[in-house]
Amino acid sequence: MHLRRHRNGLRIIAHIQTDAAATERFAKMGFDEFVHAPNIRTPSERSSLAGVVAGRKMTVTATLSIWDAYKETSGRERFYFGGPYGPVSRQAFEAVVETTKVFADAGVKLLVGTDWYAGVADDVRVDDARVLPGALTLHEMELLRRAGLSTSAVLAAATRSAAEALGIIDKVGTVTEGKLADSVILDGDPLQDFTALRRTVAVLKGGRVVSGALPTP
Repeated sequence: MHLRRHRNGLRIIAHIQTDAAATERFAKMGFDEFVHAPNIRTPSERSSLAGVVAGRKMTVTATLSIWDAYKETSGRERFYFGGPYGPVSRQAFEAVVETTKVFADAGVKLLVGTDWYAGVADDVRVDDARVLPGALTLHEMELLRRAGLSTSAVLAAATRSAAEALGIIDKVGTVTEGKLADSVILDGDPLQDFTALRRTVAVLKGGRVVSGALPTP
């Protein structure tokens, strides 16, 4: 089926999570991208899988943030999709971060992307502003830096590389004449100070300011 989709010009993306052997089989079948960096605990399995994924020039949207936790007002930790968080959860998070680091070291092209669970999990309604769609993007970028990516590599993963993977690099992804003018103006240079990404001055869509205001000369 995936070969038929390739013949129709469609990319094939697989949702993966934990099984190293199964994930490696998927990679060898010809998938184009994996969503979720897998939770792999064994160094040799990480290295083997990273080599296959890099060799086949696949992209991986790591979604590290869904493995991390946030604190309720009570101080109790929960997954970003609602479930309770504990020592085993933290070990899984560290394993995913380490797997992502091995991928990065092997030359796998990583993309910025998040996940979102809509509804109720474990009697907790997931409507906290910190877990709404798009809210985890900057945290995801921070976690990719923790996984060993340089600041410039993280910025590329959120812009140029993501646009290339989606097949829309002719429209977005870089500041180039003729492309859609969707951009943000920041208070600072993120290459020098990564926290500048959280200091948004203005947001432009199609060249029009839709949030904030352009700085005056």
